[in-house]
Amino acid sequence: MPEEMKTFKSSELPGLEQLAREVKTTGKPVRIVTGDEELAVLQPPGMAFPLNYDLVAEVDKMRRVPGIVFAWGSFERVPRIAGTGIEVFEVIGVYKGVDGDWERLKQAFDFLTEDQLKAALHYYREYREEVDARLEEEAQAFRELKHERRNDPYHR
Repeated sequence: MPEEMKTFKSSELPGLEQLAREVKTTGKPVRIVTGDEELAVLQPPGMAFPLNYDLVAEVDKMRRVPGIVFAWGSFERVPRIAGTGIEVFEVIGVYKGVDGDWERLKQAFDFLTEDQLKAALHYYREYREEVDARLEEEAQAFRELKHERRNDPYHR
């Protein structure tokens, strides 16, 4: 038997009514966070999970790569190093930037343990295409922004 959902009147939670109307109008879920902690996800009526959400695949990936969890990124679920807000692609971007130099990687992420860094590298070995695609998306977005701002006197 499904758990009963708690219902609040909009007058009990100021500001939430506007947010809920936005979700219903746009048809897109909204994440509510504080710091790195996800508090809730508001979804449009009838939308159990975002269309690209694959819980089975996430569980399989976490089983294959201990030390990695999935959390909501800006627009989708992303692999993160457990116990941190650091996404795998962030570590791998730096790893590539230091030409795979382990010591320099450890210096760049001196707040992570070696096991945490190794988990990110293990994830990359297992799911290289996924991580490389994300890094390319980031690089493309940066190139587009740089191109747009090329002639902007405020961003020279």
